[in-house]
Amino acid sequence: EKHWDAGIKVVRYLLKTKDVGIVYDGLLGTQLEAYSDADWAGNRDDRRSVSGMLLMLCGAPVVWRSTFQKTVALSSTEAEYMALSDCVKECIWMRRLLKDIGAEQVGATVIYEDNQGAMALAKNVGYQARTKHIDIRYHFIREKVVSNEVELEYMDTKNQLADFMTKGLSSKTLRYLMMRSNATSALTRWLGNEAASGYLLTEIFLASPEAVKDVNSKRSAHVVIEDGVLVTQGKRAELQIDASGSSAVYVSAPDTAVSVQQLILEATESAKIEYSVESIDPRSELQMGAQGSSRIAVLSSTVKTSQLELDALNSGEICIDAQEVKATWRDIQGKRKVSMPNAVKKHGTTGCVASKLPARKAAQITASPTSATGYVDNNDLDDDLDNDLNDSTED
Repeated sequence: EKHWDAGIKVVRYLLKTKDVGIVYDGLLGTQLEAYSDADWAGNRDDRRSVSGMLLMLCGAPVVWRSTFQKTVALSSTEAEYMALSDCVKECIWMRRLLKDIGAEQVGATVIYEDNQGAMALAKNVGYQARTKHIDIRYHFIREKVVSNEVELEYMDTKNQLADFMTKGLSSKTLRYLMMRSNATSALTRWLGNEAASGYLLTEIFLASPEAVKDVNSKRSAHVVIEDGVLVTQGKRAELQIDASGSSAVYVSAPDTAVSVQQLILEATESAKIEYSVESIDPRSELQMGAQGSSRIAVLSSTVKTSQLELDALNSGEICIDAQEVKATWRDIQGKRKVSMPNAVKKHGTTGCVASKLPARKAAQITASPTSATGYVDNNDLDDDLDNDLNDSTED
């Protein structure tokens, strides 16, 4: 039974992390930062502590390690100090490597630590008889602090990214720390009631998905959706597209009339959204927001809505290329950057030009066993294993 439970945990791990990847953001620069943590007496057999470290570059991990300490620590401060020693050595090595490849570090490398005692010991704040026995080989940390190669800063345990390198954590905490360290779904292509998203230079091409409800595109991703943009789910149908970080989302369905209760298009950080459909008839609300040099272009014959809300702020641009734009209520912010060339002359004369989409191979879409909507995922487990995964208690 123990072996079966262990096997279930392994399969659960593989199932839930199959799309997880490390995402590096070039906009964040190449300044190195590190996180150091320890689980005091974490090994129940010999009471050795566990050291964990995480070195971050461009907003994501480049070095990470979890090891048992070679000696038994007599206090949590000692355990944290020994872990900090390993982290400092790794930082010094990484600084030299970055210098060799042309990314020399400016100033000290910040190491985040959640133990005030270890930080005080490293900074040599006063004499403490209880720590006199610590081997001198660990005290080179002080030398590196004085030489301004590393700098220690306090980080509360909740936000200590190296925490999951030292012990098992709850699913909620683990997901939060993974999100903070940019270890997230590197490529997510679920359809149905989920999202189509991509990171980095990946491209997702979806033909006739028939069930896209939300699209979340980040970090230079290109998401292309053609035909069958949305399955209307009664009067509560909603479509939301969010693009950020120089990414682009193209909805190319010029022969499709979209009728949803709410249509939301949000573009930030130089992102681009191009929405090309035959007609837009949101029964309740149409929201568009473009900020930070981003651009939203809507190409449609008619746009009708009871509520039209347009926000073009911080060099953001919104262009609606439609012969007819009707709205019972309008709220337009940043009118200089809002263009409706064919419908309303006072809102500018700059037209929206449709992009030429490159030819791609469509993603394979299979029928969901529980609904008529499609999704991109062919790695199904058998029913018995699914039940075991759902029934097992998560650590």
